[in-house]
Amino acid sequence: MKNWHSITATASYTHRTRDFAALDAPDTRTDLADLRFRYRPRGGGLQSNLYYQISNTQIARQEEVFIEVQEGEGNFRFNEELNEFEPDPFGDRVRRILTTNDFIPVVALRLRTDFRLDPKRFFASRAKGRKAGALEKLLTPLTLESFLRIDERTREEDVEKIYLLNLGRFQQDSTTIFGSIEVRQDVYLWENNRKFSLRYRLRTRKEKNNQFVSGGQDRRVQEHRFRVLK
Repeated sequence: MKNWHSITATASYTHRTRDFAALDAPDTRTDLADLRFRYRPRGGGLQSNLYYQISNTQIARQEEVFIEVQEGEGNFRFNEELNEFEPDPFGDRVRRILTTNDFIPVVALRLRTDFRLDPKRFFASRAKGRKAGALEKLLTPLTLESFLRIDERTREEDVEKIYLLNLGRFQQDSTTIFGSIEVRQDVYLWENNRKFSLRYRLRTRKEKNNQFVSGGQDRRVQEHRFRVLK
């Protein structure tokens, strides 16, 4: 579907099932889906994109190995108090990720969506010489950009919960192989103005990684940034 009411969209879906007569051969099910959606009305004053992919696949488990090197040549060091390796730019260990032959069937979902609101484009077509109203003066310097990305690889048996984005089933200790949710919000004032422009960015990321044989790892990031150009 192309250029219909400012919408462009493509979608594909493949479903395969394999039933085996032998009792020792498990039946298999494979789903592959890809959706791309774009909405751009009013000359680009509002822009939105959505990318959605799901699949059934197999991934190999990984093993985290720390190799001993000369003092100062590594980037990790063993902390005896915490009983774990921690980053150290002058450490004596280097980190390597080895792929094992242990394959795990998983459901994989990837979603990315972004939203951009540029109010000054809504007023760009107004008649010349017309005096700008209070609302136009207030909104014209402002531009908003939002971004969301979800990546989940899981052994969840109720796959519809994953496909339909039931976030309560995401990043679970018992089922998730790898999960990441990232949100970014940008607020611009006078974007691309050579005299003065300001940008504020809020970025959060929550990640769970159970791919390693040694155990899981959780990571959380929250970032605030200001940028001023003048």
